[in-house]
This record gives sequence, C-alpha cells and structure tokens, in this order.
Amino acid sequence: MMPSVAPMSNHERSPTPVDLNSGDRQLADFQFRVKNLMAIIRSIARRTVENSLSLEDFGDHFDGRLLALSRSFRILARAGAFDLDFEELVREELLSHTAAERAIVHGPSFRLSQNSAAALGLAIHELAVNAVKYGALASASGQLAVQWELDEAGLRLEWRESEVPAMDPKPRHRGFGREWIEQGLPYQLRAHTSLEFLPGGVVCIIRVPADHIVGGAP
Repeated sequence: MMPSVAPMSNHERSPTPVDLNSGDRQLADFQFRVKNLMAIIRSIARRTVENSLSLEDFGDHFDGRLLALSRSFRILARAGAFDLDFEELVREELLSHTAAERAIVHGPSFRLSQNSAAALGLAIHELAVNAVKYGALASASGQLAVQWELDEAGLRLEWRESEVPAMDPKPRHRGFGREWIEQGLPYQLRAHTSLEFLPGGVVCIIRVPADHIVGGAP
C-alpha cells in the first residue's frame, strides 16, 4: 500500500523564520515559504527514490505528489492570498481522483496557512490514492466520509472509509503515505495522528494545533 520512507534528516526540516528588525518583511515571508516548500519537495523526492522499483515507478509516484502540492497553490492563486479554504482543498483532491461525487464532505468553514495546507493536502492525497487502489474508492460498495470540526485546540479531521469488502487490517508494508501521516505531519505541523486499517476500511484522525488555523471559529 503507500511506498515506505525513512525518518526526516535535519536538512529536510522546515526552516525557522528569521526575526527581522527592518527590511522588506513581505519578501522575507515569501523566501521563508519557498524554503519550506523546497524542504517538503526534497523530502518527497528522496523518499520516493528510495522506495521506487524503477524509473517509471518513481515518475508515477513523484508526479502524483507534486500535483497534490500544486493543487494547493492553484487554490492560492485563484484567491490571491497566502491562505486557503480547507474544504476547497479537500474537494479539489477528491475531484482529481474522480471521487468528489462519492464522498461525504462536511465541516465548518476555515482557512489554513499555505505551508500547513501543503502538508495536510499531501496527507489527503495519499489517503485518496490508497482508497482508489485498495479501499473505499476501489469498489462500488465502498463509502467515504471526510469530516472535520474546530475547537479551542484546533482542527480535528476524520477520514473514514466503510463497507470495503477486503481490507487487510494489518498491512505489513509501511508506505510513504503512512509515514507522512504518522511522522511527517507530527513533525511539520505538531499534529497528533491516528491511522487504522480496520476490517471495513481505513480510518484516519488528524488533529492540527490552532495556530495553523488562519480563519474560522470553534
């Protein structure tokens, strides 16, 4: 299921913003965002290379992950902002897998910062790919619900698949998506995550701290 990855090295970690006393803060903010994005791309590239069986295999997986990142930037470009609507991000990802009509998508309106959206959007992409290959979106009977809520602690996102006819509850292969959800998001966003392969389908819960939420009230 989801290709495996190694732990993040120090040079792949998100850079720390510099406290500027003067100068062009807007340019500094842009440079920080680009460095953060490059750190994510380097991490994706190295891990995809390590777990690809061939050049074609690498190309397929790496291209899909870059497209997932690009979707968040397309939303930003349309809005002309440095933050984006979370529901739009979820629906764009499901639409790219022709799954928008089959999924229940529900939650309050809020916005995420650019880099937070990129990291969380990649997790949603990996869950969707897995669902298309093995889970709720691979069979006519499968069902998918993506729901979230906000409270004082931040965001609670739940990805729940059900009615999957043949799901291995204990997959032996630890893929990129699983590592990104269980290790990448906690590192990038200080998120708390849970990923379970239940007999009826995958259930993933992601809690993101409130300081990543740009707009939206609990």
